[in-house]
Amino acid sequence: MALVVLGLSACEGEDFTTWATVTAVQESEPQAPEEEVKRYEEDLRTPEPVFEVQLRTDDGDRVTLEHHGERRYAPGERVRVIKADSGALLL
Repeated sequence: MALVVLGLSACEGEDFTTWATVTAVQESEPQAPEEEVKRYEEDLRTPEPVFEVQLRTDDGDRVTLEHHGERRYAPGERVRVIKADSGALLL
């Protein structure tokens, strides 16, 4: 437990997250894979849903992100986003 606390305190100087408000959510079609996938008689895979999530960060920026997965966001919901090294935000 002490190692976790020490590790977290080392990151305290720089904040890698920011808060944002979801302004709109729209389901979009998953992109087709670049290469051909060998198909079998029964393909039991279920495609993962893809959502286009529009956000307004607390500093006023408007950002649109693509979110893959079952988690569904709703307009008005407050979310914490992670700032990537490239400047992009990730849910």
